[in-house]
Amino acid sequence: MRKLAAIIGLSGFALLLAGNAHAVNWDCQIHRLKLSPMMQVLIERLRWHMWTRDNDLKITAEADLDAFIALTQITDRYGKLITNAIRDYNDGDPEADHLCFKYVLEADCMSYLVYQNTVINLPKSDRKAIEDEGVRRCERARDF
Repeated sequence: MRKLAAIIGLSGFALLLAGNAHAVNWDCQIHRLKLSPMMQVLIERLRWHMWTRDNDLKITAEADLDAFIALTQITDRYGKLITNAIRDYNDGDPEADHLCFKYVLEADCMSYLVYQNTVINLPKSDRKAIEDEGVRRCERARDF
């Protein structure tokens, strides 16, 4: 009888702990970790435009700040979407991996459009190359 009570007690304790556990989807977590470096590259590009000595490639402090705020909001939004996917799917679920990678591609497109809109009208900017890169990134997100 004591063994039965001990087994029931341990089973109940295990169920109690299992109800409080949080699911972690490592594939999504890895995708979420890609967001910050991706944004950092664009922030560094903007910083270059902010501090360059070439006035034809220089952006204003206001444009830099507006772009930085927009990039921060994109990172936050897509980071939260991926966090929700981490909670909603079990580890190894291919649907979660697909969804999280889609979010990363969408964030890449949206963030590049912020960069593009900030620098496209500078007198010496290579408009064609900037637009082509934006099209490539957004098509990749759309076609995934």
